[in-house]
Amino acid sequence: MNRGDIESDLRRAGATAVKIDKTQNAVGVVVHEDVGYNILRSEFGYDGENQKAHWRPALREIKDAMPDLMRRYLKYLQTGRESAFSLPNNIDNVTATKMKQGSTFAQALAPFAPRGS
Repeated sequence: MNRGDIESDLRRAGATAVKIDKTQNAVGVVVHEDVGYNILRSEFGYDGENQKAHWRPALREIKDAMPDLMRRYLKYLQTGRESAFSLPNNIDNVTATKMKQGSTFAQALAPFAPRGS
């Protein structure tokens, strides 16, 4: 968005005598989206966002799957067989297209990932 667009938007919103001067303020500053807050906005419907539960149902599914996961983990510890973690037949293979679809999400989260030492 350029200066003219921002000034026009502000005028339409009711601001008067809007003029954005070109300065060197904030040159080189990087802004990152607050992913955590956006998740909460969507999950709980904050700030006029339509509520769309995503994480709560996902966490519920994980909780429900825990007994089976623990059984498999214990089997692995006892036998050392990685086959304890074989995926069920109803899981689709991850295609290159699906991987690309997830890359936008991964790139949005990347600035927040802890850096290795």
